[in-house]
Amino acid sequence: MKTRWRVVVACFVLGSFTTGCSFLFVQPLNTEARRAGQPLNCTTNTLAPGLDTAFAALNVIATLVAVASSNEDYRDAALPRPAAITFGLLWTAVWLGSSIYGFNATSDCRAALGMESPRTQRTRPHSRDVAAEIAEEEAAQARAAARAAEQAKAAGAAAQESMPGVRRPDAGAPR
Repeated sequence: MKTRWRVVVACFVLGSFTTGCSFLFVQPLNTEARRAGQPLNCTTNTLAPGLDTAFAALNVIATLVAVASSNEDYRDAALPRPAAITFGLLWTAVWLGSSIYGFNATSDCRAALGMESPRTQRTRPHSRDVAAEIAEEEAAQARAAARAAEQAKAAGAAAQESMPGVRRPDAGAPR
């Protein structure tokens, strides 16, 4: 029993030094420096959050293996199966939280520096293209509205003519 507690304590001590890469290496945007007009010193590289995502995925896989295994499979292991599952879930949460923090911090930094990712540059149309698309759409809607008004006027006139004995408001009026 003492051996198991030593392993658990050792895991916590070692684990505290291996928190997510983003928590350790990503420098977030300093809004006070931005307001003061000082140069921005923040991280734009997404390597650390990417590593965090990979480690989170590995922890998910390891936890799923532990869940699918039996207690007999863990008989000679340093940690019992329930502890392995618990630690797997714990470290998955740490790595995933670090990944989310890192991607948010690098995204804020990129936005503040006016940088765009290649994916955003490819998918975002230029402002001239957007203005042309908006003007074209408005013109198409105006043409459709004019056609609808003409059709409604023609339908009204046809309805008036098809009803004998109904006096039209313009009938008998001087022209």
